Amino acid sequence: MAMVLNHGQTALYKNGLFGGTTSLAKKIESAWRRHLHYQKIVRELAAYNDRQLADVGIARADIARLARQSASQFHNS
Repeated sequence: MAMVLNHGQTALYKNGLFGGTTSLAKKIESAWRRHLHYQKIVRELAAYNDRQLADVGIARADIARLARQSASQFHNS
């Protein structure tokens, strides 16, 4: 079934909501890389014992928060 769109609707499809599948793919890839970064930070910090964490000023309860902060600032290279 063909759908007739006026210029404004076409722009929405091309540039907005439905446009840029490569952009969507890049966003998904970026989110996946941030998630992997988050997991890596959690895994590394969780491997420390409580004394080692205290030596660097981190409480075990802060690991998830710190990993989220790190992942949110993570940029793909």
